[in-house]
Amino acid sequence: MTFRHTTTALLGALLLLLEGSSSAMAKVPTARYMPVFADVNIVVAQAASTPLRIVRKSGTRAVPRSTSPIVAPKPHIVVPQAPPVPVTPEPPVLETASNGQQYYRGFTVPVELLDSIKTYVDQHEQYVALPDVLGAVSHSVSDPSLRAAGVQELIGVSYQTFTDWSPDRKDNIALAMQVLDGLWVAPGQRVSYNHLIGEVSARTGYKRTKIILNSAEQWGIGGGVCQSSTAAYQVAFNTGLQINERRNHTYWYPEYYLDGMDATTYTGSPDMVFTNTSGNPVLLQVVMRENQIYTLAYGTPFAVVQAERTSRSGNKWNGLTTSWRRTVTPFYGEATDETFTSRYRGQNYL
Repeated sequence: MTFRHTTTALLGALLLLLEGSSSAMAKVPTARYMPVFADVNIVVAQAASTPLRIVRKSGTRAVPRSTSPIVAPKPHIVVPQAPPVPVTPEPPVLETASNGQQYYRGFTVPVELLDSIKTYVDQHEQYVALPDVLGAVSHSVSDPSLRAAGVQELIGVSYQTFTDWSPDRKDNIALAMQVLDGLWVAPGQRVSYNHLIGEVSARTGYKRTKIILNSAEQWGIGGGVCQSSTAAYQVAFNTGLQINERRNHTYWYPEYYLDGMDATTYTGSPDMVFTNTSGNPVLLQVVMRENQIYTLAYGTPFAVVQAERTSRSGNKWNGLTTSWRRTVTPFYGEATDETFTSRYRGQNYL
């Protein structure tokens, strides 16, 4: 109903009151319905409980008043979920040897990686994989505990071969390589190869073969052990770790190492010593197959390593002098530039 209709109805009722006539007053309908328009009647409710009725020509319909309380809809409250708590992997399980050195034994080197390294080395005609090999091969560590500890990917490689020497010499090489396999080198740790290898004697499992002692070839216990110390030197050199002590062999044997890339050791002295300067643990892995020795270093990349031979003169018969230059450029810090020179006697003097 509009405002105009309401006003007209009120004025009609007022006029009837102003007449003051009782007869007129008597004519005022007492019914519940008072006609106002021809087509619409207004309901005068007598009580709040009376249903509201709208009367039209077509009939009437009741619109009951609701006596139920109005209930507001419950708001949809979204409870924020707490972020998932990150799960910290358990630290790697390390074994401690009798000399106090720690080892990790749960690692497997994929065969495909070894094949890639050998292919690279064969193409470059060298017995040791220089740092450039990391541009051709790679291997990421998937174990969560190792990754959390900082051992994330391959960061250094050494590759050697050995000729078909006596079975006793091969046994000595395999036994000596065990001190490098699984070696866990903590950040800042200084590693002495002589400390790792310990006593080299028949009592510790080494056999009698030909060795170089006092610049002369003779029979002795432990021939072949220096291939292990050479592997330690090569992988530390190629990874960019600090070399603290190293001495080349008296004679150069091209059958199993590149000139200038070897390290001789003997109980007491000389020794091969390096320090883990990468800032994270370094894990070494050794694989021997056929006449090949792979020594791999895993850790977190920390530097760019470049190496080149800067000089070479002579030969293995008359004597050989060779120098290698290594530049290590850390991701943070200043680069170091070192030259490692090796002087070999000629094998004619054996």
